[in-house]
Amino acid sequence: MAISSFRIMDRYDAIEYCKKEHTHSSIIISISSANGHKPRLVKTDHNKVVAVLYLFFDDEVVGDNTFSDEQAEQIIRFVDVWKSVVERLVVHCDAGVSRSAAVCAAMKRYLGFDNQDIFTSQQYEPNPLVYETLIQQFL
Repeated sequence: MAISSFRIMDRYDAIEYCKKEHTHSSIIISISSANGHKPRLVKTDHNKVVAVLYLFFDDEVVGDNTFSDEQAEQIIRFVDVWKSVVERLVVHCDAGVSRSAAVCAAMKRYLGFDNQDIFTSQQYEPNPLVYETLIQQFL
């Protein structure tokens, strides 16, 4: 078993995801704004969510509360721990458009998958700071 499925979603959809039964085991990277609060993402035998990493940073490229090298390291360590244990990586942020798309695109590349679907989608607009910071951690 290894991560081979990727999902990007907003906060509401991530909470709903945790309420449903799934056949694929998953980990969740939860991204909230710096002054936000943790969403209630419950791990159960039915939803097969095995771990959640909670991060807090703003969807900006400049400022006091932007994505950091330390947060990039946290993400990579988290994925490394679970990449051969679960089948799905779920990444969510408040809107499910920018920060989560950047993290998902970087993790797809890190795990050896093509990530162009994220960059060519009309649905996503990956945050360039988040993506480049993550890529620099594993190049």
